[in-house]
Amino acid sequence: MNKESNSKVLIGIYSLHNRLFVSNPILKKIIKQLQIDFPLTFIALEKLTNLANQLDEIFWLIDKNGTILLINNIFAQLLGEEKVKIEGKNYIDFIPSSQMKIFMMIDNYVKDTNQLISIEGVKGKVFHLPSDKQFIVHPILNAKNNLKTIAGFSISKSKFNGI
Repeated sequence: MNKESNSKVLIGIYSLHNRLFVSNPILKKIIKQLQIDFPLTFIALEKLTNLANQLDEIFWLIDKNGTILLINNIFAQLLGEEKVKIEGKNYIDFIPSSQMKIFMMIDNYVKDTNQLISIEGVKGKVFHLPSDKQFIVHPILNAKNNLKTIAGFSISKSKFNGI
């Protein structure tokens, strides 16, 4: 029996009223900057890009409409495209059709509930995570708990302990 056919995608949902515990200090700084610097100016976006490119994991930032505001170099390499050809486009343009439904469901859920989601077990040509990694989809909210933007990143399971 093929192991791939038995693999499962696990999705965890976390309330942002609880704290996200991530041990990576660069990632913590990015999330904090996003909560402060929005809407993003050119200078703020450059600072965030520099921080994101220091990560050893993939990182992306999209607006409420799905437009890619920023990706780091690791994510651009994974997609096999130059960053300038990705940023400013809708993320849907880069999702394989086989994974479209799951990513749309996650996107809608995050927008509707403002809850953080962790995803593991994703297998595919573009978005394939090793078994020790997970995606985190992190809504960035304003003081009134309205969605400002959505940050996404991969992280080692050992460096994330949910809430």
